[in-house]
Amino acid sequence: MAPWLSMIMATKISRVIFAAVLSLFIADVHAMQGQTTAGSCSPSVGTQNANSSIVISCSYGGSSVQDSYLIATHPTRVKITGALFTTWVEDNSAPFLSLEFTNDSDLPALSTKIDVLRQESAEAFTNMKPYAIHRSRIFRQLDANSFSIDAKSTITLPIVSIEDLASMILPQVPRDYCAYDASIGIGTDPDEQKARTDMLERESYSLFFHPESRGTGKAEFANLLQVPVLMRIRFKNVFGGQSSQYTKAFVYYAQRGSTASIWYPTTKKLGPLQCIGDDSPHFTMSG
Repeated sequence: MAPWLSMIMATKISRVIFAAVLSLFIADVHAMQGQTTAGSCSPSVGTQNANSSIVISCSYGGSSVQDSYLIATHPTRVKITGALFTTWVEDNSAPFLSLEFTNDSDLPALSTKIDVLRQESAEAFTNMKPYAIHRSRIFRQLDANSFSIDAKSTITLPIVSIEDLASMILPQVPRDYCAYDASIGIGTDPDEQKARTDMLERESYSLFFHPESRGTGKAEFANLLQVPVLMRIRFKNVFGGQSSQYTKAFVYYAQRGSTASIWYPTTKKLGPLQCIGDDSPHFTMSG
């Protein structure tokens, strides 16, 4: 391998994923045995972007075969399709971890509620206690603890403030690390691999035509963490049934002072480290 290529590949990016959480979303027999939701309930396990999700649906069977068929053929489905940091006018532009909810069914999802759960509080998902987080002023101004999602629609709402993440939910993250993005997926995005390959080719091309720059660069580094936050989404359908979904969003952290280009899953671009809350760009939104 050419010396100049070795220099480029000296860039070091270390990723640490909290492995303990990966086992949480494997179909745990004890968790399924501890379900206490009343009614005719059925748990199922699925995946999205390598992120496991457990859904417990409890439906009203209907008074006739026709009713039961109507309910079975018109399910209401709500998914978390995105996680990102946003700032909101109602919260004086304080950064919030926000979630994108998508209802891809033909009927509305009613009385939708979301909780951030304390994983260590219980073994069974349904017995886990929620954190007493500080809700966004959007919910306080509306005096509402729940919301509805129209059929075939997507909404984005603030869930957890950056302060609550640091002080209450993820205090184990080292103090010299800062949050810089979020996602519902885990691991390396194929788009990131392509972007880094393209960047390597551009740098190789530059060094080939500017050999005087060889050996003058310093090895870059970026120490990264992908830390999960466990969520519970509950909603009702128009038939009186209810569903609870347990899934997670990942907060991306980097050690302050990192010099290597970092992948931002929200924008799908490489760039220098910009910590959330350090005058970094956010999506400013209004309720």
